[in-house]
Amino acid sequence: MVLTRSGGDVFELLEHASSDTKNFFKTAQLLTFGHNPFDEDVFLMEVTPALADQFLSNPLFNAEIKSKDGNDDENPAFFCTETSTHRLLETETSDILLPVPGLKIPDEAEDGYWLTEKPSVSNRIVTAMKSFYIEPTSVRAPSLYTLKQRLIPANFAGHIEDEDQDISAFDNFITLDDLRKSVPCSEFELLYAVDRLNVFIWKGQCRMFQLDYLTNVLQSIFDMADELSIDWLHDGFSNPKDIILRLRDLYPAAVLCQVFQRFFFRKRPFRNNIAAIFPRKAKICRLIGENLLSITKKFALPDFISVWCASVPRGMQPRLNRDLISSGRAYTEISSLTQQKSITYLPSEDLPDESVDVRLKSLFERQPHWPQSQLAGYVADLVVDVPIKEPCCRRLSITSDCELDILSDSEDEDEQNAIADEFEDIEKVALDNPTPIPAVIGSVLNHRCRVTTSADAIESMDYVPEHLGRQISAHISSDLLNNKPIPLNPYISLFSPIYGDLFLSSFRLRACSDFTSWIEAFSLCNSLSTLNLDSCNLGVNYSDVLPWIARIKGLKFLSLRANNLTNDHITSVSAKWRFKGLGEDCKLAVVDVSSNHYLGERALKKLTSVSSLQMIYLSDTGLALSTSALPLGWEKRTDRERLVPRFPGPSGWLWEDFGAMRFPLEEDLDSPQYECPFVVFRLRT
Repeated sequence: MVLTRSGGDVFELLEHASSDTKNFFKTAQLLTFGHNPFDEDVFLMEVTPALADQFLSNPLFNAEIKSKDGNDDENPAFFCTETSTHRLLETETSDILLPVPGLKIPDEAEDGYWLTEKPSVSNRIVTAMKSFYIEPTSVRAPSLYTLKQRLIPANFAGHIEDEDQDISAFDNFITLDDLRKSVPCSEFELLYAVDRLNVFIWKGQCRMFQLDYLTNVLQSIFDMADELSIDWLHDGFSNPKDIILRLRDLYPAAVLCQVFQRFFFRKRPFRNNIAAIFPRKAKICRLIGENLLSITKKFALPDFISVWCASVPRGMQPRLNRDLISSGRAYTEISSLTQQKSITYLPSEDLPDESVDVRLKSLFERQPHWPQSQLAGYVADLVVDVPIKEPCCRRLSITSDCELDILSDSEDEDEQNAIADEFEDIEKVALDNPTPIPAVIGSVLNHRCRVTTSADAIESMDYVPEHLGRQISAHISSDLLNNKPIPLNPYISLFSPIYGDLFLSSFRLRACSDFTSWIEAFSLCNSLSTLNLDSCNLGVNYSDVLPWIARIKGLKFLSLRANNLTNDHITSVSAKWRFKGLGEDCKLAVVDVSSNHYLGERALKKLTSVSSLQMIYLSDTGLALSTSALPLGWEKRTDRERLVPRFPGPSGWLWEDFGAMRFPLEEDLDSPQYECPFVVFRLRT
């Protein structure tokens, strides 16, 4: 006997309910179980609200479930939309899930279904009873490493070489439709991977074009533009089909059309209503840089920059970090023996990509320390929330590989910054700052990597906030105080350009075992404006560092009191400041050489010839007793009112955390008693 419950039974039961039912709707839904609620072929999948909206409101929405190589039994399943990929995981729940199609849920919106005046009952069928459901987890797909390994047999060295290839090799090639079926990912992600790996269509099959071949094709295009006097930088290519026709004897039209599609874009009409074709400059610079690195794998960085800048088409500006380092194409390192910087070719698709942890392990096996900006470039293609750039290729299934179909686009920031400025040094500009790290990647790296505060392991302090830079500097200064071997040159050259006066403005140095290293390091600092080297015995022990003092570009106030300096020493220290051209950047305004008893008129002549100097303190020197005339435009004072210059006191993180404890101030030197006070100053004109 089958027990059933009618609508009348439902409302009768409500009359006996212990709770107040006066405000209940007069509409009831009667649930009945279907004929096979335990059907194993029925699955429940959880979807996000955004995905649910796509299902319900977009009639063109398309999604499918895929597995690797089309094998549904052994490989995991993936739910692929047009732009995203989700791995499907079976999740068990302690509750029983009842899918009920058409079940109404009351909400705040007025619905006529609930507003009926007469009692009514609707039948709803429970189609299944489940204790588990399918949970989609967002993933980055496809695996660039796996896809590249699969396409290596389809390497394309050139159309001429391809004609000589054994015909049996063509059996290993696959079409784009084959990739769609066998690679579980969205259409958008597949096109991005095809673009990233330089996969082109040749005779209906996917071929991975080699870097040197693509570079030669692009070079031929720009050579032809020069031959035709095309100002492509400003006017673009108004008729790319003409270029293709003229190059038909060198390269097939199928190759040229696809190269134009990948490396050029159609800018919106702005002149004569003609939409001209412009090169994707940053992408072309990246390709040429990769090609150069792929030949030797490792390059001395200065040599590479020179060759790279000379190899790109005239008018393009390559940038090291934007094009290669921050894009996961190469990395830089410093030799522990020569301290020379080199660059090594390592595209991210050659690294394992099972997970971020596996990739990081592979990277740290290569070298123990990595700048965060370089790591970010290598893990970006594994982090789900990092947006994927729009691929530069059409859906090739609907476009012939011989059809010139170029995307309409506008320049992004990378392209705008890829134009060379004729007034700037292209090689200098190529050494750009690291690109900002997206917050999501920074969070991933912070959870998996330990930040080091060792000066020789830090490559850049760009984008590091002041409070964090202050902490890192204090940690390094602590190591210096504990006599740990900290390389001073990298330390000061890293912090000074970023934090300026905050890091180092004024310093007081005394004789010490690493005195020469300090002076050499200071020569790399542009923010040091005041330097006190009193009583260091420079003339006897450190005369070789005097020329280095002149290299401190931002120096305004210099104190060299009581250092046993002679005329020759003054000649040495002032040489760079005195020569026109070399001393153009000199900012030195005041120098104190008092208590150097061997100075004479030759020293005075050398110092007064420094065009930036305004005042020279010469008390208790041979000059203080001299009666010779001063150079034109200079006056002297011998009273005691201005014996000692009022230099700014030592300041900056380096002084506060290290100098104040290592080189404490001596009060007696701040108020010396001179027998023969003598000051010369330049008259105002």
